Amino acid sequence: TKTFPNFPTTVHEVIVARHAGMRCFAMSLVSNRAVMDYDSREKANHDEVLETGQQRAKQMEVLVSTMVTLKPDKLL
Repeated sequence: TKTFPNFPTTVHEVIVARHAGMRCFAMSLVSNRAVMDYDSREKANHDEVLETGQQRAKQMEVLVSTMVTLKPDKLL
C-alpha cells in the first residue's frame, strides 16, 4: 500500500499568505499512515494519531520555540 502525506490546508494558507506578502513557515507532523485503497484491510486509526502526537509533543515544542526565537535572517 502506498502512503503519501496529505497537506491540503497548509498549501492553500501559504499561497494566500505569500500573495499578501507574508513570509511563511509551514510544519506538519505526519501522525499516521493514510489508507488510500478502499479494499485495504488496513483501516485509519485515530488512536495512532493521538499516540504519535503525545510521543512527539516535546520535540515539536522545542522546534517551535527555537524557530520563534531565531532572528528572521537566520530562518532563510
